[in-house]
Amino acid sequence: RRTDGRSAVAGAVAGVLANLALAAWTPGVSWLWWNVAGFAVTLAVALLFGRGERPAGPAVSGGHRQAWLLVAFFALILTVLALVTAMV
Repeated sequence: RRTDGRSAVAGAVAGVLANLALAAWTPGVSWLWWNVAGFAVTLAVALLFGRGERPAGPAVSGGHRQAWLLVAFFALILTVLALVTAMV
């Protein structure tokens, strides 16, 4: 309830960047810990940049646009993981 779409996207981008940094600077860390680090960073950034209030209006607005954004972001994550795996 304390976040909005922009803060969630900012959190997701920060989480992916944290995973990339973890992969690049600490190669000895298992990739399973990337999930924990990415989640923690995503949650922290989303809560930090959240507006604290829900906007007025229907519970789901712009659902199709947000769905495509999530699909595109998932494809980006898969691409990044494939590139990181190829470098290792």
